[in-house]
Amino acid sequence: TATVTAGRLHVNADTSHGSMKAALLSEDGTPIEGFSVAECQPLVNGDALDHPLEWKYGDLSSLAGRTVRIHLELRNTELFSLWWA
Repeated sequence: TATVTAGRLHVNADTSHGSMKAALLSEDGTPIEGFSVAECQPLVNGDALDHPLEWKYGDLSSLAGRTVRIHLELRNTELFSLWWA
């Protein structure tokens, strides 16, 4: 659970042999419209110290100040950190 403080969620992850997607959920655990796993652009086949997560229909600035749950789907991926920027 985190409070959205900026327009993007960034990750340091190694998806060299896999993939990663994320969803933003309301405090009760339901997906926030526009920020589901299905709407997330997957991170695949790479190793990035700073990679912003992106969703097809949304800019996180509309969620500024809102408390959300972050749901991550990792397949053969190492996640080292995540942050708002």
